[in-house]
This record gives sequence, structure tokens and C-alpha cells, in this order.
Amino acid sequence: MSLPIPRFIAVSITGLGGTDIEPGALTWHEAIGQIEKLINSGFSSSDIVVRIDPLYPGITTPDTEYGEKLIRDIVKECYRLGIKQIYTS
Repeated sequence: MSLPIPRFIAVSITGLGGTDIEPGALTWHEAIGQIEKLINSGFSSSDIVVRIDPLYPGITTPDTEYGEKLIRDIVKECYRLGIKQIYTS
């Protein structure tokens, strides 16, 4: 008897991708686009977990362009794709 192999994809999204702080990371729009490609290729949105990381004190704060609105926008896009498991660190 064979058991099904569970699928699990963890994706970290930073709102700081492409900036001086994280120049090599994808922008959050690019990361969402890659997640959408995964879903369109057959992965279920329930297989995908998103971690919004890192959150930097003094940078990703409500009064900056990388703050609360940006994080809300990332979460809204994840929900639009059907992703319900979203974490921060």
C-alpha cells in the first residue's frame, strides 16, 4: 500500500525585495506572480504557506512605505489566490 506524499510549499515574501536592504530578493509583486504560476501549474493554494519576513523595527512600521499598508496588500493578494496560511517573523 502506498501513501500519498503530502505537498507543502513555503514561500517567504519581503516587502523590501529589490531595495538596498534586500537587493537580491524578488519584489513582493514578483513573488506573488511566482505563486500564481505555481497555482496555475496545478498546485493547490492549500499547499502553499506564505511567510512575510523579515519585519524590521523602524523600517517595516506603520508610518513608512514598507509598513502596515504594504503588509496588508501582500495579505490581500495571498487571500485573492486562496492562500489562508500566512505568517510573519
